Amino acid sequence: MYNEKTINWDIDCKFPHALDQNGLKNLEEVLNDDLVVSHSEYSLIKRRISENVILSELISQFISTNDINDNYEQNRRLIFYRNCGIEGISVLFKLEFQNLKHKKYIELDLNKTIKENLFGKTVIEFPTFVFILNKFKHSFDIIPSERSQSDVKHENSNTKTE
Repeated sequence: MYNEKTINWDIDCKFPHALDQNGLKNLEEVLNDDLVVSHSEYSLIKRRISENVILSELISQFISTNDINDNYEQNRRLIFYRNCGIEGISVLFKLEFQNLKHKKYIELDLNKTIKENLFGKTVIEFPTFVFILNKFKHSFDIIPSERSQSDVKHENSNTKTE
């Protein structure tokens, strides 16, 4: 690690559209439903991920397993992600220093490395990546990546909290 001058990140991975316990009990019924409302956030920390890993490869570690018994609970909870495939998933970076009531995100490029995606962004302790299904993208406050994180920080400091 030090000789290679590579950062190995611990990444907080959040899956807000994971299947909840009720959905797991009625899996066949839930999968046939077009508008899925039986989901809850599933989180895990992925340890020591090289900054040189391409983001789509990271997603593949969660959704492209051939053995459902490999990580049974995770594979069942992430079944909507597996059904959508990589093309149906976006990865958001949760911005630091923001109003707790109104979270803002930047969409990351699946074809770039973690290092390229995190370049110029503020990371405290470890980055938080939010893996979302594209059909629910409208539910998130995604700012254009051209806007800097300092612009968002400045906006939040001028926003009054109630």
